[in-house]
Amino acid sequence: MLTLQNAKMVSLKPIQTKQFPSFRSYFVSDYSQELVQNYGYSSTTATEMAEKDLERYFPDGVSTEEHQLMCITKPQDESWLGYLWYSINIERTVTFIYDLYIAAEFRNQGYGAQALNQLEQQVKKEGIGEVTLRVAYTNSKARQLYERIGFNITGYNMSKKLK
Repeated sequence: MLTLQNAKMVSLKPIQTKQFPSFRSYFVSDYSQELVQNYGYSSTTATEMAEKDLERYFPDGVSTEEHQLMCITKPQDESWLGYLWYSINIERTVTFIYDLYIAAEFRNQGYGAQALNQLEQQVKKEGIGEVTLRVAYTNSKARQLYERIGFNITGYNMSKKLK
């Protein structure tokens, strides 16, 4: 279990319909950049892929039941810090984190770790025994965070471009 000394307290609150366009804008931009950087897609193709993926995962917007999209906020003043997107597989007792985003001005202050701690506490109450995620190899800061709070590397994604 994650324990944090002197960590900032955060709250996880379901995203509201009016907040979804902001998430969409962030996600499409961020994910398309990852697709360009890690897979060599053109910007146009990567943007189209990111938009299609988001539509596939959230066909009913914030009402989609299979995926939870939370706003990470400071409980004292409800100010927004970022997003956490995950899904729960009750049968396998596993939660998969699709995305954790902390706004640049709030990074390296313990908010990401605290958000993950809040998620752990929440899903444990639902009988979940494992949290998994995928992190881009090039995202060293995220990898360091996940490893520091107890995530273990369970494999590597690899690809080969065919000419």
